[in-house]
Amino acid sequence: MRRLIWIAVLLLAIGLLALPAVAQEPTLAGVIAERAAADTPEFSALLAALQGADPALLETLNDPGASLTIFAPSDAAFAAVQAAMGDEAFAALLADPAQITDVLRFHIVAGALDYATLNAGAEALSSLPFAQNSSLRITLPTLQGQHVDVLPGFEALTIDRATLTPANADIVASNGVIHLIDAMLQPEATTLGDIVANVGSTANSQFTLMLAALDGAGLLESLADPANDPVTLFLPSDTAFNAALAEMGITADELLADTELLTRIVNTHLVPGRVYAADLGGAAVFDPAPAWLAGFDDDGNALINTLEGATLTFGRGPDGQPQINGGNLFVNDVDGSNGVIFVVDKLLQPPSGE
Repeated sequence: MRRLIWIAVLLLAIGLLALPAVAQEPTLAGVIAERAAADTPEFSALLAALQGADPALLETLNDPGASLTIFAPSDAAFAAVQAAMGDEAFAALLADPAQITDVLRFHIVAGALDYATLNAGAEALSSLPFAQNSSLRITLPTLQGQHVDVLPGFEALTIDRATLTPANADIVASNGVIHLIDAMLQPEATTLGDIVANVGSTANSQFTLMLAALDGAGLLESLADPANDPVTLFLPSDTAFNAALAEMGITADELLADTELLTRIVNTHLVPGRVYAADLGGAAVFDPAPAWLAGFDDDGNALINTLEGATLTFGRGPDGQPQINGGNLFVNDVDGSNGVIFVVDKLLQPPSGE
């Protein structure tokens, strides 16, 4: 039945191409079908992947009222993944509707974003005064839920780990735009707990103290469980941690031995749900409001609930650098399978006396 539904939608998409010249541009689904059937096929692997996915995804791409952008892997990109996975594993991916739908939805974002718009946003961020001393970047929410990164490059953009050139951009459909990229994007499958454990145990790591704090508070295991509700972690560097310890007049070992204080501090860095940089400046409209949002201040910046119960305040420094409680954000929107990570140069503490 699922295959029959897909075939019906595909036939509809192809049928749109046969209408008289007065018809508008084909939909995204129609463009993919048209190019896959061309003398020099393009998007044939993408079409095969859509065939294995939930039929609702193709229906979305054929919806004339939609407005979407697809970062479409080339046939060569699909072939590279097949070679890396092996024929059997790749065939199993295409035969698993839930898994291939998840992967394909990670390639689709809301809104028709042409190359000029993407490039302007990435270049605008990179030109800000604080950009040279941080790893902040533009990220776009996908239909899968996680975000893709958009980074400027030399005569091209980097979309996560794929390259988008102007020559392969701006394939226009009636309900969006397609950009041909040279690699298949993969949503992050690693949990926050595993990400912190990995970066905290590398040589010359700057996150050893937060790794020890999460472990000592009994929360590292929780963050490593993909079944738990998603959270956002503001991850302080060791430099930030040591500066705060000096102000507090205690050593790291003394803090790790004080389980109550340690747990309160760690929970002040954890926010319920997925929070992204674009959510924090007040431009987004939430209905209903997410659990992490306590409200907005007079400047329209987000007030953020933490698992500790304290409220964090988003703001900007003198040069416009994004901040949380006065701590600069240096890395944003790092996706894990169960949440998001920001890197901050300040240890966030609950108000004294709470």
